Amino acid sequence: MIEVYTNKHRTKIEELYLNQTFQFPFIHSTICGLQNGRIWTDNLENPKSAFICHDFGWSQLVGLDELFLNDLKNLLFVNEGFSSFKIRNFTPENSHFDIFKELSQEAQRQQFRIKDLKTKTQIPAGYSVSPIDKTNAPLISENLGFDLFQRNWPSRASFNSNSFGFVIFNKTNEPVSACYSCSSNYQVQEIDILTHEEHRGKGLASIACEYFINHCKKNNLVPNWDCFTNNAGSMALAKRLGFTSHSNPYPFFTYNRQKR
Repeated sequence: MIEVYTNKHRTKIEELYLNQTFQFPFIHSTICGLQNGRIWTDNLENPKSAFICHDFGWSQLVGLDELFLNDLKNLLFVNEGFSSFKIRNFTPENSHFDIFKELSQEAQRQQFRIKDLKTKTQIPAGYSVSPIDKTNAPLISENLGFDLFQRNWPSRASFNSNSFGFVIFNKTNEPVSACYSCSSNYQVQEIDILTHEEHRGKGLASIACEYFINHCKKNNLVPNWDCFTNNAGSMALAKRLGFTSHSNPYPFFTYNRQKR
């Protein structure tokens, strides 16, 4: 098992990834270096297997080399040689199921895409919508309690260069809801939504998403919705907006670091 560092070898992992597996924007962003993470493979020059792990723990296994799989089990579950505080593994390949099942918590996620926006929500009185930019992004992070520059994107500069989105302000110019791109895979943009708990139930998340989706359509981008199937609110909002299934539900495993 070899850790990948150079752009040359990242390119080979990307070729492996694009040719052999169901793709997730978080994983592709990590391979391309848009977002921080670590990559391990069986062979730098001719990889047949790889494990890609975003710094937040989003991860995916590619390939079925037995020696690599045994090394990966030791890395994850014996030595816990990963940087995040937990591993969150996309597992669309059934052949990888048993590797994570024994020691991880299992859930189910599903991916959705949209062709035509079904809704056009009226902005409530006292609220306004603006694009997320360099001036308001820090305020969004502060008011919504979610660091846009650290959780997914590795820095403020990276967020400003690679992400986009829309924010809703209340009448006192406080950001109360936002929809933004938290990762990308070429044109595919992963959606993330934040709404202050005091302003939920007013359709603000729908409005922010509608602006995000319309921006994607105008710029030949593909909005991607990926969520837990037991998240009733997220599933209902996706359906209401017009998203339809892009994949079957797939297993998702979470392994919490045991050693401190």
